[in-house]
Amino acid sequence: MFISILFRDINRRTDPEKTIHNKALMSLHISTKMKIKLQMIKMNW
Repeated sequence: MFISILFRDINRRTDPEKTIHNKALMSLHISTKMKIKLQMIKMNW
């Protein structure tokens, strides 16, 4: 766990573009998850 955090920190320093890309991916992933949850709620109604 700690090693992965450290590795991520190193990646962040060396490649700022990569972190921007990762953040975009995360936000996309979260929005997709939310859409799936909404669909599940609609199905249950």
